[in-house]
Amino acid sequence: MVKQPPLLRTVITSLIALSIILACNTEKSKERSDITRSAIEDSVDVWIDRSENPDLPEEEQQQWIETALNNSLTLNEDSLKIITLSKVSYAYLKNNDSLNFRQTNQMVKELAIENRDSSNIAIAHWDLAIFFKDLDIQDSAYYHFGEAQKIYHDLEDDFYEGRMLYQIATIQGNIKDYVGSEINSIKALELLKPLGRNYQIYACYTNLGIVSKELGEYDRAVDYYNTAYTYQKENDSTLKDFRLLQNNIGNVYKEQGEYAKAIPYLRESLKDESLLANSPSEYSVRLNNLTYSRFKIGDTTGVREDLMAALKITEEVNDISGQSYTQYNLAEYDLSIHDTAQAYDHALKAVDLSKRSNNNDRLLQTYELLAKINPDEAVTYAEAYIKL
Repeated sequence: MVKQPPLLRTVITSLIALSIILACNTEKSKERSDITRSAIEDSVDVWIDRSENPDLPEEEQQQWIETALNNSLTLNEDSLKIITLSKVSYAYLKNNDSLNFRQTNQMVKELAIENRDSSNIAIAHWDLAIFFKDLDIQDSAYYHFGEAQKIYHDLEDDFYEGRMLYQIATIQGNIKDYVGSEINSIKALELLKPLGRNYQIYACYTNLGIVSKELGEYDRAVDYYNTAYTYQKENDSTLKDFRLLQNNIGNVYKEQGEYAKAIPYLRESLKDESLLANSPSEYSVRLNNLTYSRFKIGDTTGVREDLMAALKITEEVNDISGQSYTQYNLAEYDLSIHDTAQAYDHALKAVDLSKRSNNNDRLLQTYELLAKINPDEAVTYAEAYIKL
């Protein structure tokens, strides 16, 4: 064995010691960095939670989201930055801050594309779809739900692909592509049923019921709603979901002219105590449906009062489509009691409101009604009906 000179041994020993110290420092630095990253991610969650406190003024809510954003931007690790920015983007979306939502959403999308993070690209498209759907920009919402759906299909994520297909189906229903809506609802069910996701299955069957009603397949619609109810019970959903189904079944019978059958379901649907406060337009529609059904079976007690109450609600929330519906019902009621002057006034208002809300179905109904109210102008209204 060759002996090393004392000086060389000292140098080697010092180098080994230095290496150990550097390694320890590097490890500690990494630990500190991990702790910092973890702390920022946890803090972002806390700041966003605070921003969702309804008791805080809007400015303070905004400040908490901004704090979350600024800290997210300090992160050097792209994967974590994408996650936190995605949370911030969604917070802006829920806060109805369109400008900041679009900016952070774009950041998320660009970073996710750069890092080939398919999951977060899909989430960015999903958030954009919700944004456009809330603005009633159906084509853009449809596009972004479709982009997210394609990504989830490639990822073989059946649950989220099924959810995107459901969203696409609801948009198709809104734009009267009922066949397309039915096809995509069934595709969604094929993915969701094996997973046992009862709430999403309930939603798909509910949409199939809506589509079938619009196609005039009333018995099928009731069957779909009843199937939705079985999944709703299994999912232990809220009374709100149950009463929505009752409303839908009541509407099917109303559309069939089976008003006596419709009334018990429509009464049940109005028992949702939070509906008026949370969804006044929906409350107004349900009150209209029940009142109209009572009127059609000869129960006129309080009909005008209930219709005027529904009208007042829609006026307070500037629901133009809801106003057109109530004005039409008032016109039909007034005609039935031979008050043609009032009926004519309400019908003309229904025409104007139907045009303003692009509700051609209501406009066609009102032209027909006007021809009955004012027979002298029947030819004029018939021509308007044919032209439309």
